[in-house]
Amino acid sequence: MVPPQSQKQRSRTGCLPCRKRRKKCDEQLPICARCSRIGGSQCYWLLPSQQVLGLYLSLSEQLEPASADLPRVKTIASSDAYDSIQPTRHLAASGEFHSKIWSSAQRAHSTYYGAHGLALLENVASNSHRAHRFQSSADKHVGPEELSDLAKDVSMSINKWDYARSYGPTVTWTPYNTGLDSDFDPDDAMPLVQQSIAMLGDTKEPVFVEVENFYLAFFARYYYDYASITDLIIFRARERFATSDCLKQGMLSTAVLFRANYENSGLTAPLRDHARELHSLAVKTLQVDLDNHMVSPWVKLSGVMELVNHEYYAGNLATYYHRLSQAASLARMVLHNNTMDLLNLAGEHTFDIRLFAWCDIMGAMALSRPTLLDYESELPNPSEHNVVEEHHAHPDKGVEWIFGCPDVLAVLLARTTSLMHARVSPEEKMTCGREIERLIHSQFGLVRAKSSLMRIARLAAQELWRHAAILYIHHVIFKSDHNHHVIQNSVKQIIKLAATLKAGVNPDCFLSVPYFIAGFFATSPKHRHILRSRVLSCGNERFLRHLAEALDDLWRESDTSGGLTSWAGDHPPKFIF
Repeated sequence: MVPPQSQKQRSRTGCLPCRKRRKKCDEQLPICARCSRIGGSQCYWLLPSQQVLGLYLSLSEQLEPASADLPRVKTIASSDAYDSIQPTRHLAASGEFHSKIWSSAQRAHSTYYGAHGLALLENVASNSHRAHRFQSSADKHVGPEELSDLAKDVSMSINKWDYARSYGPTVTWTPYNTGLDSDFDPDDAMPLVQQSIAMLGDTKEPVFVEVENFYLAFFARYYYDYASITDLIIFRARERFATSDCLKQGMLSTAVLFRANYENSGLTAPLRDHARELHSLAVKTLQVDLDNHMVSPWVKLSGVMELVNHEYYAGNLATYYHRLSQAASLARMVLHNNTMDLLNLAGEHTFDIRLFAWCDIMGAMALSRPTLLDYESELPNPSEHNVVEEHHAHPDKGVEWIFGCPDVLAVLLARTTSLMHARVSPEEKMTCGREIERLIHSQFGLVRAKSSLMRIARLAAQELWRHAAILYIHHVIFKSDHNHHVIQNSVKQIIKLAATLKAGVNPDCFLSVPYFIAGFFATSPKHRHILRSRVLSCGNERFLRHLAEALDDLWRESDTSGGLTSWAGDHPPKFIF
């Protein structure tokens, strides 16, 4: 019997069972389907997991052992319940069970859970079809062994569903969708990309169209300040594409991988296979280039970094760090030393070495190891950068335009890591740490964006990186506890700033590292849930799922030990920054 108060209950986030038999549900979660009539006596709306599990329960009731001389209807509580189960029983008996469940699940979840979630749902339906195959004319008794196997199948499928719900893709990236242009092109810069493509005409390789489509669709997900290079990107991409076969295959593999991750189409599996094939070709071609003394070290570095980029978005942990080590030796070769001045390194030809610098700094933070190169730069006076145009990210300098972290903060993060591993007295470490923290607080540049909303969002992104840098230095230098007032303030500020950003689009999709670091220090279940959700909502890449899983493990260890643990030290590594 439904409690009287629930008859007036309404959901803030989605549909509830229709207590008053409305003709259709008018709420969103985020997909709202019409209420389905079952047995002519009930009107209901179920969550995705309840829809699948409800089918399991209805079938498992039919498989309960019963006396041979009793009619099947005696095992069911009422005729209404029997009527509600009978159609499902017929589907299973007639072999239509899998197709009916899957078509319904596909309609209900295609937008919300993405292609990977749909694949898991299809697996659930397949397992159900296999587990519940039985005859319709004469029901056989199910023995204990079969019941045990059935329970295992159901349990495994439920676990897969829970995993899909917790870690599955959350972003469907369809830039050609109407009404969503502001999400995919917040700076209104894509017309310039289209003009550049038109200017190339037929002078390009036919296969380069895949790269053009990649930039048209995912430009705002690939570069943080994409408007700074909008009029140049296609021409530079074409030059890079024609430099070597390794670069060509690497660029194509990344472009196809993005389509597989975000298009949410029936081609997801073939696209992933194609991306792997292109990646394998690029790996073989790279090895040939590395062994060829006639190939320039700059070209070799570009080839390695193109594969580093692919490994990052593919979430291939071991090969990512291996390629990064390969790139380090080539970076030393082109620099002729082991030190890089990131703030003054400029020029179109330095793109790959600047990209390496960022990956090296983030890799050192993730693994708690020294950086592969040393990063020494004279920090600018903040008063000299009050002019907006001077601070605007430039495609031929730094990494801010690519990843969103201010270049000065990137250098300070490298200094923090270097200080962490320096062989100096604890007192000197604390003194240097306080100076770095002061610089982190003082460095704040202006930003430029076409719309005021985007300008505010990028200011919020800068602040998120600043608080992440503060948390990092308190963790590795000051060894502060998670209850330290500075740490708790930064965690709360990151949560507040994140609330001002729309999840899954620019600039939020570049902020998984600040969310992870804040989540590491979060103590309350509410804050942990928010930050874990923000990590996952940054995109559909596998490395984001690795970060969420790492947070779950770290929280478990922290709650068990009663204090902070380290997020690094695992071999092999469990995540990428």
